[in-house]
Amino acid sequence: MGGHRHFGCSSPETIPIETLTVTGDGDPSPNGLYLRQVGLYNNQKFYRRDDTAYSIWWSETWGEWGISVVLDESGDYWYRSGVANILGEYTPHDGFTGNPIVS
Repeated sequence: MGGHRHFGCSSPETIPIETLTVTGDGDPSPNGLYLRQVGLYNNQKFYRRDDTAYSIWWSETWGEWGISVVLDESGDYWYRSGVANILGEYTPHDGFTGNPIVS
């Protein structure tokens, strides 16, 4: 589960992943199956949960991956990867709690 953490990276890893799974104890829960979407967001691949309630996307501003309800860097409440690797444990931000895991 997870991937290698690459601290200090300023660009995302290039991994040809079509689906991601989020598990863990996030509240509210972003858990579920995420599907790669057609096109790019912030010049990177992005994913939406199969019910489209959450997205995983690259933040050019923060240099990390985020999970949020809104596909927008100005959106409310989200989880952050803290690194350029899309896989691994995310930390809560702006009112969310828990640590979802992307694999």
